[in-house]
Order: sequence, then C-alpha cells, then structure tokens
Amino acid sequence: MDVTETLDEAPVSLQQRTMLGGVTHSPTPWVFNVPTQIRLAGPLDVDALRWALDQLAARHVALRCRFVMIDEDWRQQELPPGPVPLSIVDVRGRTAAEQEHAVDRACRMLARTPFDLGQGTFPRCRLLRLDAEQWVLMIVLHHISVDAWAIRTMYRDLSEFYRSAVVRAIPRLPVPVRQCTDYARWQVAHTDRTANKRKIEALKREMLGKSARVELPTDRPRAVAASGTGGTVRIPVSGSVRKAAEELARRRHTTPFSVIAAAFARWLSRQTGRTEIVLVMGFSDRPRLEFESMLTFAASVLAVPLVVKEAASFTDSISTTALGILKALDDAVPLNQVLSDVPNVTFNFMHTFEDAVTFTGVETVAVHDLAPPASRRELTMGIVQFEDVADGYQAWMEYSGDLWDKDAALALLRDYVTLLETLCAQSA
Repeated sequence: MDVTETLDEAPVSLQQRTMLGGVTHSPTPWVFNVPTQIRLAGPLDVDALRWALDQLAARHVALRCRFVMIDEDWRQQELPPGPVPLSIVDVRGRTAAEQEHAVDRACRMLARTPFDLGQGTFPRCRLLRLDAEQWVLMIVLHHISVDAWAIRTMYRDLSEFYRSAVVRAIPRLPVPVRQCTDYARWQVAHTDRTANKRKIEALKREMLGKSARVELPTDRPRAVAASGTGGTVRIPVSGSVRKAAEELARRRHTTPFSVIAAAFARWLSRQTGRTEIVLVMGFSDRPRLEFESMLTFAASVLAVPLVVKEAASFTDSISTTALGILKALDDAVPLNQVLSDVPNVTFNFMHTFEDAVTFTGVETVAVHDLAPPASRRELTMGIVQFEDVADGYQAWMEYSGDLWDKDAALALLRDYVTLLETLCAQSA
C-alpha cells in the first residue's frame, strides 16, 4: 500500500491532541495499544474473516489514518483503503501446553509492538489455528482510533461484515454519517472560546487549593521519572452486588456509575486520610446522533471535586457524587487548563464489548482483553459492566510497576470491591 497518498486531511480533536502528547512522551508507547484476544470454537471461514477485516478498515477512517506535524501543529490524514494483513500461525499437532505457550507468546508480542502513528493506524491481526475448529484471533488497535464506545461499534460492524460474507448477502449497515476527521472539524467549528474561558475560570476557582494527585500507600517510593512498566489485575464482582448498586441508583434517581464512583471516592478518602477528593474519571460518549457510528477516541476526562464525609450516609454520598458528575459533564473543558497538577489516579466505568462480537456459524466466541505490561498513570481503576445482570461486574486496575507489585495491586483492588459490597449491603 502506498501510504504517501492521502484522501483527506483535517485538524485533530482535543482528545486526539491529548493522546498524541501522551504517546510522544511515554517511555512505553505500546501502553496505548488496545489488544483483544478472541477465542473461537467452530468452523471459521478464513476468507470471510479477511474480507470482513478489509471492509471494516474501508468503512472507518480511524482505522487507516496517520498523524503528522505540519507547521508545528498536529494534522490527521486519511489513507486509502487496502487489505488488512492477517498472518496465520498453525500450531496444530503440538501439545496443549505447547499451543498455549505459542498463543501467549505470539499475542503478547503483537500487543507490545508500538504503532508508528506517522505511518498509520491500520489494525494488526493474527490468527492462530489450534486444530480443525479451534482458533485464536488477535486484533490490536491504537487507542487513538477507538474509545470504549467505538470498540463496541467496531466489533458489531466486524460481526455483520463476517455474517454477510458467510451467507453471501449485502451487509446490513448504513453508510457512516460522520468520520473521525468530520468530528475534529465539527469540534473546532463549534468550540465557543468565550464560553470555554468562562468555564475554565469558574472551575479554576472551584479547584483552588484542591489537588488531583492522590498519595496512596505504595510498595516503593516514587521515582523522579516513571519507567512506564506495570500491569493489570482483575477480579469479579458478583451479580448480587450489581443488583444492589442498581437498586440504590433507582432509589436515588441516578445511574449505577454514580453509586460505583461514590464508593471509589470513599475508598480514596480512607486510603489517603483526606476528606477533599478530586475524582478524575474517563467518560465515553458521542455529543450528537450523527457521530454514534463513528470510530475515534472521543472520550472525555472529568474532574469532580467532592468532600467525603464518613459520617454521612452512603445514599447521600451517591446523590452528591451524581450532582458533581452532571456538573462536570456540563462544564467539560480540557483538564490541563484547569488542574494545577497532573492526575495520577483515574477511574473508568464501561460496558463489556464481549456481547458485540459474533461470528456466524461459530459456536463459541470468548473475548479477552490482553493488556500489555505497562501503565499510563500510577493507577487506573475501573468497572466493566457485563450484558447479563447476573454476571455482575469485573473490577480491574492498571498499576505502575515502579510503585506496586502485583500482589499489592490486587490487595488494593480487593479492598475497593469489598468496600463497594459493604456499602451497597448496608444501604439496601
């Protein structure tokens, strides 16, 4: 493919600009990779998969875009569609242990290979064949192409392209209304600089004296410069806890996210001994209907200042947190223009995209997030909501290896989940 040819050029969005800064200065740029391992049991049509991947990249500019510096400013350039490379590794005939070793090695190597955004965001794909109807598909994207919203959209599109290839039918997908380039242009055109300035000044006054940095207990003292090494740990949260959280949300006329975030604020307060907490949270959405089918990184980062009162009821804390989140959403501006320090701890709430992936004729599809051994911040904690309420949540934590060992990170995560369970039970 001739990547010197470009079909379109546009400015970058605020979110893309922030990520480009992070990628440029990260000692471990592969931490911005989004690697997914999909295990398949059934008669996979490899030709249909190749076609589906090609169609997916042709449909979404975000999967074939490059980022270049022109006149000291970032620009994104649309590259022409082309075949998405899909290498196939045949590990049939080996023992189960040898197969798993080969799968793990191949997938982790792909997950740890950084993207050169100056060349493009083309997906990296690898298919490993274990036997006649056992497969492992590895897909690695760059985070600048997708946020949590976009990942679900992307896998639903891939599933439909695969279905249409297998049954030899026209894909049941409307033409995308907008692309990542359109979104960036829209954002530039609709940014009210005067209104933003007023919001920034008001938020600066509100944040005066409040720090977004959290001093959690660590295994080792903080180094002058972070190495970027780290890992991700995960534990399940039961369906009964999720039901309790959702019932609390209904009673307080808010969302389960507010319940979970209120518990996180209380956990931070107990860990640090501070009553004034600034919750820094990722939030993935689309500002207009026309952008819902678009792939890009358009997530916002919200800062919610809270006063955590241990004596207050948890239900009152939920309402306070919900109001703070709504205000932060209404006043959303780039945080680096508001906060006096760089946040080191963030929180995310997202829906699983496992239910979005299907392959027609394939009996079993199991999706695994294969996080690389690195960390963007000191600590990022999150909750993933499964499709079935009975399956509950998955709690996860991406942690800095400079500060914590894996066991210590797990202990912190378990402590938060235990507190969430306790608070939900006490408030039932």
